[in-house]
Amino acid sequence: MNPPEVPSKKPKTFVLDTNVLIHDPEALFTFEGGKVVLPMIVIEELDNFKKENDSRGRNARQVSRYLDELRKHGRLSDGVPLEHGGQLKVEVQARAALPPTFDNHTKDNRILETALGLAKQGEIVVFITKDINLRIKAEAVGLIAEDYEKEKVPPEKLYMGWRDLVLPSEQIDRFFKQKKLALGDVIPAGGSTTTSLADPPIRSGGKPGSIMGPPPEAAGDDGMGSGNNWKPNEMAILRSHEASSQSALARFEVKSKNLVPLAYAHSKPWGLKPLNTEQKFALELLMSPEVELVSLVGVPGSGKTLLALAAGLEQIFEEKRYRRMLIARPVIPVGRDIGYLPGSKEEKLASWMGAIYDNLEFLLDEEDTPVASKRDTASEDDLGSKVVRSRRTANPYQGESEGGLSGSQNVEALFDSGRIVVEAVAFLRGRSLPNQFIVIDDAQNLTPHEMKTVISRVGKGSKIVVTGDPYQIDNPYLDAASTGLANLVERFKGQAVYGHMTFSKIERSTLAALASELL
Repeated sequence: MNPPEVPSKKPKTFVLDTNVLIHDPEALFTFEGGKVVLPMIVIEELDNFKKENDSRGRNARQVSRYLDELRKHGRLSDGVPLEHGGQLKVEVQARAALPPTFDNHTKDNRILETALGLAKQGEIVVFITKDINLRIKAEAVGLIAEDYEKEKVPPEKLYMGWRDLVLPSEQIDRFFKQKKLALGDVIPAGGSTTTSLADPPIRSGGKPGSIMGPPPEAAGDDGMGSGNNWKPNEMAILRSHEASSQSALARFEVKSKNLVPLAYAHSKPWGLKPLNTEQKFALELLMSPEVELVSLVGVPGSGKTLLALAAGLEQIFEEKRYRRMLIARPVIPVGRDIGYLPGSKEEKLASWMGAIYDNLEFLLDEEDTPVASKRDTASEDDLGSKVVRSRRTANPYQGESEGGLSGSQNVEALFDSGRIVVEAVAFLRGRSLPNQFIVIDDAQNLTPHEMKTVISRVGKGSKIVVTGDPYQIDNPYLDAASTGLANLVERFKGQAVYGHMTFSKIERSTLAALASELL
C-alpha cells in the first residue's frame, strides 16, 4: 500500500495579468504567503496605461508608485519581501515556447510564456487574470488559471434589504397595537418564510430582469425573526398565517432590537406616490435622516433614480434639510463611443445626463397639474410612478405672477440657481461635499476603488444615494460580481448609517417589462 501523498509546502507562485492590477492596484499585496510575479510585459503595459486620465490611468500610476516603494527593499528582478510573508518579483528571463498555433507576438501570449516558463522550472504556478479567453488559453497549455476573486460578490448572494415573514395573527395584532415587535417575540408560523414581495420573480441562475437576492436562509440567515442576522434598517413584510389579507410593513431598529412601523409609510415626496412595496421601503430609507448612505439596486424601470430625485427635491426645498443636490454619473458609453463632445464641461455633461434631465423634467412639469378639486389624486404616468400633483411641483424660483413653466424650463431655472448640480464621477476626486443630497446614478459601472473614492467625498450633514443595476454594466473591466456597487452592498450591510433595497418589479411600462423579460 502506497503511503498517503503529503501536500507540498512549497508556496504558490501567482502570475498576475495587467488587467488584475488595473482593476485593483492592491492586488500586489493580496496573495498572503505566496510569490507574486509580474512579467516584464505587464510593466510595459502599465507604462502605456499611465498616460490616460481615466481610472485605468490612475490605477496604473498607483501600481507604479507601489513598485517604486518596494524597490527600497531590493531589486525587483531578484524578488523583494512583502509584509504578509510573501515575495514580489518582476520576471525578466523565464519563458517557455507556446504551441505553434499561438501567436507569439501578442502581449497576452507573452505573459503566458512567462507563466509557462516558471511552471517548467518546477514552481506551482497559478495564473490570475480577468480575461476569460486568456484563462481558457492558459488552461489549454496546462496552467492553473483563476479569476481575481477579491471583492467579488455573486449577484445571487447579494443582500436584498428586506425579508418576508409569515407570522401568527396575534403577533401582527401585537405589532399594530404596541407599534413594535421585539425580535424575541417573532416566531414564524410553522417556521416558514417566503421571499417574494408580491409576485414571486425569484431568480434562477442570474437572469437579468429577475430578483437579485437569495432567500434569507441561503445567505446564512436562520430565516427566523429571532436570529442575530438582522441588519440595521432591514425591511420586512409581516404576513398573517391565518388571514392572507392581514399584513404589515416593518423596519428593523438596531438600537431597540425591535421591528417598528415605517416612519414614512405615507410619504409622497415632491408629489410622488410609491407604486409597490419595494418603492415604499426605498422611500423609508431615502427620507430617514439617520440613514446617510442608501443603495438602490435592481432592474431598469423600477423607479430607482426617480425616487432618489424626488426625495432629494423634497428634503432640499420643503424640509430645508440639505443645501443642494449633486448628481453624478460615470462617463461610460453604451456601445460605440461617439468621440469628443464640443462645448464647456456643463454642455458636455448634458449629453451624459439625459436620464437625469428626463426625470427632473417630469417631476417639475406644471403643465399636467390638475385642477384644485382633483389634487391629491394619483394619476398614472409613463415613468412608472403615481404622481400627486401639488404646490410642491411649482418652481421655487418662479414668481407668483409668472405663468406655468414647462418641466425643461423649471429644470433650467434650478440649475441656474445652483441648487442642483451635475458632475462626472471622475471630477469628484479630492472634493469635500458637506450638507448635500448626493445621487450617484449608474453606479454599476464603478470599480470598488472608484466607489471608495466617491463615498469618501461625503462631508458632514450629507446623504448619498447610489443607484444601479449590476446586469447593465458597460465598463469592459467589470462584471456583475466585481462591480463596486455589489462590493458596497456587501461591505456596508451591517452598518447603522446604511440602508439597501433591491427592486424586482418594472413600473416604467408594460413594454419595458416585456423587453427586460424577453430580450
